[in-house]
Amino acid sequence: IEVASEMQNSVSYYVGSQDVEPGQGWPYHTFLGKWAAQPGLAPADVAKLLSKEYTAAYNGGVYGKRPVTMAAYDMSQIGQYEAAFATLGNELNALNSADMKKAVKAAQAAKYFTSWDYRDALDFLTQLEKGGITTASFSSLRDAQSKFVLSNDQTQDKKTWGVSVWLPDSYDYSSTNVSRYEKLKFNVNTGWGSFLKRLNSAN
Repeated sequence: IEVASEMQNSVSYYVGSQDVEPGQGWPYHTFLGKWAAQPGLAPADVAKLLSKEYTAAYNGGVYGKRPVTMAAYDMSQIGQYEAAFATLGNELNALNSADMKKAVKAAQAAKYFTSWDYRDALDFLTQLEKGGITTASFSSLRDAQSKFVLSNDQTQDKKTWGVSVWLPDSYDYSSTNVSRYEKLKFNVNTGWGSFLKRLNSAN
């Protein structure tokens, strides 16, 4: 989500992967061929086509079979999504000490990717719920994500929902990383770093 937030004033639609992409990259030849055959596609449909063609290429397609992630995003919805994240962060920041320790465990249990300090946002909510923590913002974030994510195309598991967020442990929560994170648009717009500070103090 942090990368998408940086792009919000530059593009209307965005396509990206939660995980590191295999070396073969994107299947431009199959994607462009299908797009050329449908010249009237709306921009949102082009974004979804690229996401689906990428996943198909690694799901028995031109690049064999490998577990991958890719999703298409409607950037007109990112403001609502960030607002839902801001509310989530505020509510989690208000947890008592015992529940904050549960939040630490939930963050550690949430689906991670090659960069393991990035976790799936909705799976983090699921892990919080398993630990007995829920707030009114959970349903709001899920609803906002359903509008923000146009197409979640992945072949990994049922814990991968299309959006990752920074949930570092004490090793990655360094002063250098934090100072950089504080300047990102996502943090400026949501205050997510405030929750991360409290989360890591409980770790």
